[in-house]
Amino acid sequence: MAKEERVPKVVVLLGSPQKKGNSAILATQIAKGAKAAGAKVETIYLQVLNIAPCKSCHACQKEKSRGCAIQDTGRDEGLRSPG
Repeated sequence: MAKEERVPKVVVLLGSPQKKGNSAILATQIAKGAKAAGAKVETIYLQVLNIAPCKSCHACQKEKSRGCAIQDTGRDEGLRSPG
């Protein structure tokens, strides 16, 4: 049986407020190299997301939890506990 080939995944998180600044330029080059090597690359610009801080409500740890109780774009982007 042939071995199933796995595609590496790379997530680029950019937190700089300058979308075309030095960090973005460097990250773009790294992403291009990863793509050229066969990786699937996703870039997330953190500065455009509305991510609220943890409130220590422990909702994510309760039995039958549906994940984080905070409704923000962090949840939409998969940056919070899914449950």
